Amino acid sequence: MTKISLITIGNELLKGTIINTNAARAGTMLRESGFHLGRVVTIADQAEDIQQTVEQEFGHSEVILMSGGLGPTQDDITKQTLKESFGGGGYVLHEPTLAHLRERYRKRGRALNELTEQQAMVPDVCEVVRNELGTAPGMLFRRGEKMLISMPGVPFEMLHMLQNEVIPLLQRERSPNAFLREVVRITGVPESEAAQRMEALEKEAPFPPEIEVAYLPRVDGLWLEIATQLPIEQKNIAAELASTTSDRVYRQFQKEAYTRTTKDLALIVQEAFMEKGLTLAVAESMTGGMVAAKLVSISGASRYFKGGVTAYFTEVKSKVLGVSPEIIEKYGVVSEAVAQSMAEGVRQLMGADVGLAITGRAEPAENLPAEAWLGYATAKKSMTKHIDFLYRRNVNIERASNILLLTGLANIRSDF
Repeated sequence: MTKISLITIGNELLKGTIINTNAARAGTMLRESGFHLGRVVTIADQAEDIQQTVEQEFGHSEVILMSGGLGPTQDDITKQTLKESFGGGGYVLHEPTLAHLRERYRKRGRALNELTEQQAMVPDVCEVVRNELGTAPGMLFRRGEKMLISMPGVPFEMLHMLQNEVIPLLQRERSPNAFLREVVRITGVPESEAAQRMEALEKEAPFPPEIEVAYLPRVDGLWLEIATQLPIEQKNIAAELASTTSDRVYRQFQKEAYTRTTKDLALIVQEAFMEKGLTLAVAESMTGGMVAAKLVSISGASRYFKGGVTAYFTEVKSKVLGVSPEIIEKYGVVSEAVAQSMAEGVRQLMGADVGLAITGRAEPAENLPAEAWLGYATAKKSMTKHIDFLYRRNVNIERASNILLLTGLANIRSDF
């Protein structure tokens, strides 16, 4: 397997002012393309650090990917440092890059400035890697059988280059594995309990040694990932191993599993409602419209999602959704009775088949816990669910939004 290192460059990454999303996405993209990212190193924008780290990583890896430090500003010194490290004598003009820069600026109605134009000057010992979305080209340096590919650090530029230029190059020159991945997504099962049940499954019959199982806690539940990488000529074997193991895991968690795909939860909900010919309306207090926003983020939501009400004020719950003031007075705003009434109220208000609702506290207040009540209502059934929260406000809101969608998904699958 080709050993790959990633060096991310930037003082802002080390200071924490920018989150290093490039490393996480690069690892995923490489893995899905049959490669393995073995090391990630983050360093400052300093020539000595760059030189030392490059030499260090060449001792570990056959391919070094580098992100950051390319651009028109004076603190971007990566190009100069790499030229010296690879024995370059000077810079040469790369005409295709210059033409690309001129066209970008022409379309924007701006004049190409000198600093940006200099990005078309590249070390005479590199091969240029096209950067379709930006102005700083990538650079490929070779040292015997080993290579270093430097890319800009702007995430959308770097990741586009990785997907469309760098990975295809690696696939041509290196031997990628066949990567097969399946997931079983479950809800309502703590990670520790899932691990115990998986151990019991393995006691019955151990998983093949080529299979890797990972537990991935998400805000929409726990993802159980079953993956394998084998030489490309064994792709069919890899697919069979992943599929067979995934089937066993699914049977173990069949009651708690809600999908075996990596699709967005909102898309899963949409497909379920569309398949059954149902319409949906939501009433939100604690989540402030996040549930509706998730639903409409998927194209085609208007075919089943009738709308939502963000009823943050108590009087909105009463005047718009028809929640009885007496119920609120007796049980409180954050209560089972109010959640149930909100779900029924929004269902009738919107003329929907299904109503979902949530009322709660995203963080403790006045000695009251962080909690929520969820409501689900159809013409024939209503039900409620209680959640306790342990995390920060924004995490609790995100988690509650997903649990409400999962609650609706589970109920329509059983009711219709």
